[in-house]
Amino acid sequence: MTGFGSARSFIIGHRDCTSAAEAISRRLGRDLVLVDGWDAFDIGRAGRQAQTLYLVAPHETFTQEFVGRLTVTATDVGVPVGLMPVSSRPGGQGGGPAPSLHSEDVLLYSDFLSSRSASTQVFGPGESPAFIERARQGSAATVLQAHGNGADLRVGSQVLCARVAATATTMPEQERLPCQSGGSCRLDQHHRFLAFHQVGGVLRTRLLVLLSCAGYQPAGGILGFDHQLAGQWLGPPDSDRSLVTSTRLAFSKPELAFACARAVSRGLSAGRLALQLNRRSELGEASYVCLGDPTVSVRGAAGPFAKEVQVAHTTAGRPESADDNQGGRFANPRRATQAWLVDTLAGADERAKPIAERLEAAAVDGRGDDNALDFDLCSVLAGVLATRGADFFAAFAVRFGVTAPRHAGV
Repeated sequence: MTGFGSARSFIIGHRDCTSAAEAISRRLGRDLVLVDGWDAFDIGRAGRQAQTLYLVAPHETFTQEFVGRLTVTATDVGVPVGLMPVSSRPGGQGGGPAPSLHSEDVLLYSDFLSSRSASTQVFGPGESPAFIERARQGSAATVLQAHGNGADLRVGSQVLCARVAATATTMPEQERLPCQSGGSCRLDQHHRFLAFHQVGGVLRTRLLVLLSCAGYQPAGGILGFDHQLAGQWLGPPDSDRSLVTSTRLAFSKPELAFACARAVSRGLSAGRLALQLNRRSELGEASYVCLGDPTVSVRGAAGPFAKEVQVAHTTAGRPESADDNQGGRFANPRRATQAWLVDTLAGADERAKPIAERLEAAAVDGRGDDNALDFDLCSVLAGVLATRGADFFAAFAVRFGVTAPRHAGV
């Protein structure tokens, strides 16, 4: 690899996205290094010789395997990295979201706060309509913690979703939801949702921290980039926005949302926030990524985030307690629950059996927090949903007394 002569910030452009990479390089005033692909790209060496790395490439090249390896290596080396997935489909990423409306405020919404906040910057599920209206007015940064799947985000009684233009319906059926090509909405049966909003027109902020499951699905996931919240919110490659989110199942408490809001209000950049999240052992193996420029930062009015606070919250977002761990039998109790779930839901399917066995092994030895296992788990659950329907899951929840998901984004 050539071109890394001193510790500077670099744009790493895939040759299939040369024009987009060159435009970003000119706009940001950073050196550009073009690569033919990621097979020969030495992440560790580049990271040790650069202050930041900003990778611009077709979304199809940001595979689960590559993004996982990049995230782990960048965390080990300590270099902030940003990704800009570029759509290769006609009309992909559209004309971009509504322009950001910047203010000095940092906003926080958590679906797991159990009490109303007196602050005009902090919102829980009881204030979800007020949060939507406040977010439309613009902010320096927004931290959003809620159940999600990459395509929609449940914000109290509201839903933020990725609505895709008709020009994108030529995408393969397996890369989109039915509602994204004229079909029915999977949330129509849930009468507690009062309004649906296009994510790009609501979250008018420059820096978004999304604490939710699969905030970004790398190539090979269930959704194509144009059909994800991330793609709709970021807009075209010349976007000035940055998003920090997880590529896998995300488990977090409201305290984490407050910590993120405190960090960004003090000027921590998007790339460094992703690094800090990946270094938190309780969150599992590194899975947080920065989409967009990793150097983007804001310095908002600290307000309620000036110091650590004790937060009253529901059990919806808490990790398993010691009581859930059957006397400490499992090193990774989350994987034990997932193994039971796969075996219970899809035990009759021979294809699911090896996945359940891998999950159980990961529960015992504490390993297996990897993208491949998460992807296989989601594939099994998606197959059950497709064959048995949403009503089966609703009945399953009632049968086992699950009145609400316990984890953020599950």
